[in-house]
Amino acid sequence: MEVAKSLGLGTVVLSNSWSIKPDSEFARAVGLIDSCEATILGEDANNHDAITRQPGSFAKLISNSQRVAACAKKVGVCANAMPQNLDQIYGIVSRVQSEFQIPVRSLMIQRIIPSGGATGDFKFGLNLNDVERLMAQIDRVATEFGIPIYFEDPVPWCTVDEKYHKYLAKCQWGYTRGSINSTGQLNRCGADDHYRLGTIWDGNVQDTWLNHPVLQSFRSKAYLPAECKVCDLLDKCGGGCPLSCGTLKDHDVDQLYIQRIQKEAVGDYLPSAPSGTGYFRPTVRYAYPGDLESIVKLEAEIFGNSGPLFKSGKIDQLFQHCPKAFRVVAKGDELLGYSVLFPLTDAGVSQVQTNFSHSVQEMDLNGLGKRFGNRVVGYYLEVIATVQHAPTLARLSLIRDFFRTLGERPAPVFTCPISEAGMRLARKEGFVSLGQTSNNGVYVLPHVRESKTAVIADHE
Repeated sequence: MEVAKSLGLGTVVLSNSWSIKPDSEFARAVGLIDSCEATILGEDANNHDAITRQPGSFAKLISNSQRVAACAKKVGVCANAMPQNLDQIYGIVSRVQSEFQIPVRSLMIQRIIPSGGATGDFKFGLNLNDVERLMAQIDRVATEFGIPIYFEDPVPWCTVDEKYHKYLAKCQWGYTRGSINSTGQLNRCGADDHYRLGTIWDGNVQDTWLNHPVLQSFRSKAYLPAECKVCDLLDKCGGGCPLSCGTLKDHDVDQLYIQRIQKEAVGDYLPSAPSGTGYFRPTVRYAYPGDLESIVKLEAEIFGNSGPLFKSGKIDQLFQHCPKAFRVVAKGDELLGYSVLFPLTDAGVSQVQTNFSHSVQEMDLNGLGKRFGNRVVGYYLEVIATVQHAPTLARLSLIRDFFRTLGERPAPVFTCPISEAGMRLARKEGFVSLGQTSNNGVYVLPHVRESKTAVIADHE
C-alpha cells in the first residue's frame, strides 16, 4: 500500500473479513486505503455464515468494518447477488448503516460467475426472475439511502425493465480494467481463472492491452447475436457479462440473454442450462454435474462395448476429484460430444509409464491432479468424441480446446485410443508409442506443438 501511494496510485481493498495483521497496524493500513469495500452475503449471521460456511464470519466482518468506520472511512457494501440472498440486499444495507452504525458509501452488485471453484455449478447464478427481484431491491436502496449503485458484473439491458436502466452500465473489464495475478500473468477479467494475455514480463504491457487478439475480439463485439449488434443501447449495455455462460471462452453471450430468447421461443427458459433452446451454435464448456449421466449414455452410443467405458458411480467420483477435466460441446440443449483430460501428478506419470494404464479409471486418485495449473507435470487424455451426426465444427472445437489447455501449461500427454479414428488423430498430432512395441496401446505426445487440426477449427 505504501508503494502504491508513493506512485500516486489509488488504492481499493475489497475484503470479506477485513482482518488486518498485525492488529496493531490496523489503523495505519486503513489510512492508506482510499476505498474500503466489504463483501456481505446476508443480512444476518445465519444467512451470511450459511453461504461462507464459516461460523462467526459475519460477526468478524461487522466488527472489523466498525473499526474501519472508526478510522473515518465509509464502507462500500459489495453484495454477491444470488438466489440465496436476493431478498436481503436492502436488509444488508439497512442493518449495516442503521443498526451497526457503519456509514455506507455505495452498493456494488456482483454476479457469481461459474469459474474457479464454482465451475459448472449454476446454483448461485441469476435467472430472469431473479433479476427482476434484484432490481426491485436495488431501487429501494437507492431511493431510501441515496447512495450510488455499481453493477460490477452487468446484465443485458434488454432483460431488465427500462425503469431500472439508470442503475446499469456496461462491463469495464477489458476496457478500463484488467487483472494481474501474483506471478504477473495478465487477464481481461478478474473473475476468469484462465490467464490468456501472457505476462507483464513478456514485453510491452500497453501494446498487449491495445492489440492482443483476445481483447480485440472482445471489444469488437463480433461474438454477440445480430440483435445486439444493431441495438441502439449496445454502447451503454455492452452485451452484459461475457463470462456468465460458463464456457471456456474469454467472452460469449450472456446467459440471461439466452434465457430471454428461450422464453420468447418456447414460453419458458432452462435456468440450469444457459446454452439452451433458441441458441444454436456449438459451444465448448465445462461439464455440469447434470451432464454426467448424458456423457455415460453418449459414450455407450459412440463406442458400444469397446474400451473402458465410464459407469455412473465411477464418473461421479472422477468428476468430484477434478470437475475441470470434463468438458462438453453442446448445440442448444443437445450434447454433441465430450472430452476428458486429467492433469497428472508425478505419481500419475509414473503409474502410466510403469503400468501402461489404458484409462484414468485404472489409476489411483493420487496420480490424478485436482486442478490445472503450474504444478501439472503431465496429462492423460481419456477421450475426445462426438456423436456421428455432430457437425465437423463440434469435434474440431473440442480438439482446439484440448490444445489450448496444453498451451497454458505444456507437459507430456498420454492416451490410449480405442477407435481407428482416435488412432489416426493421435498419429496425425504426433503421439508415439510409449513402449518398445505398439501393442501396449498407450501413446505419448512428448512435446506440445500447434495443432493443424485445431488451426482448422479456428477458421471454421
